[in-house]
Amino acid sequence: MENLDKPHYQTRVQAKTQAMEQQLLEVTRALGVIQAQNAVIQAKVESLEEIKPSVMDLATWRPEVVKSVEDL
Repeated sequence: MENLDKPHYQTRVQAKTQAMEQQLLEVTRALGVIQAQNAVIQAKVESLEEIKPSVMDLATWRPEVVKSVEDL
């Protein structure tokens, strides 16, 4: 049956257009993946912002403890 199918020819412009459409589809998919990864990164940054005050408190607390131990 395949022999009976009419051959489909493309002009150079049609072939280029089809290739560009395929590339656009691939770029769109990649952009979707990047956006999903960006959402995960944003969530991680927000969780880091939540613990930032505690970390800053520890950063100021440690030198005081070291000085107190040295004074002993």
